[in-house]
Amino acid sequence: MFDTNHFLHFINKILYPIVMLKSIEDVDTFFNTDQEWPENTPFYRTYRKVGYNMTSIRKQTRVIAFADKVEYKEELEKLEEAALALVLREDLRVARMTN
Repeated sequence: MFDTNHFLHFINKILYPIVMLKSIEDVDTFFNTDQEWPENTPFYRTYRKVGYNMTSIRKQTRVIAFADKVEYKEELEKLEEAALALVLREDLRVARMTN
């Protein structure tokens, strides 16, 4: 069954494999796996929730890298490669916070 919102979420993850977190509140919201992370990338003008597809996944995995983007440039590039390689995992979302 084709689901437009699910497809858009998949395309968003390919274009933006890593979520950029800007505050402690973002970190708390991102780690709350009981709720769907409201994507805020330039891909979406208005985020369209995936809804039932996300709530039906029994285990959600969220990863955050806390790293300075200058000092750990190579590591962050590897993180982006890994996130892109794992884009098919619906239960996984990767983020980073650099400040």
